[in-house]
Amino acid sequence: MAIESKDAGDENDKSVQRWDGNALKLDDFDKMIARWCRKQYGTILGNQLWENSLPDVQGLHGSYWNEYCESVWDVINDKDSHKAKGLWEVSSGFWNKEWHLKWRTKQYDKLFDKVEASVEQSASLEVANLGNVKGT
Repeated sequence: MAIESKDAGDENDKSVQRWDGNALKLDDFDKMIARWCRKQYGTILGNQLWENSLPDVQGLHGSYWNEYCESVWDVINDKDSHKAKGLWEVSSGFWNKEWHLKWRTKQYDKLFDKVEASVEQSASLEVANLGNVKGT
């Protein structure tokens, strides 16, 4: 079976689907990782993270920048409201673009770890060869 349920030690999932590289099951794997991203980051940011289509932080200004920051803040608030409350303050650094670039790097690292834990056989070799290529 190309995708099978296995315990991979994922702290949030009791079992993890693993993809072996079978091209016929690529769509299932893609949907599985996209679902994980949406669960972690909400629909909009989750899809953008998986598709590597997050907006260019440097190009966001004014209300677009505020809207983007608030969407990230909502994701953080859903996971840890105490942390989010501290980030809301202007002095926290959250409203600076550098903070968001670092945050993105951490999220891409988490996504890479999820993909790496969800593949086996030829797919595992391909992920290892590609390495952790950061999104833009």
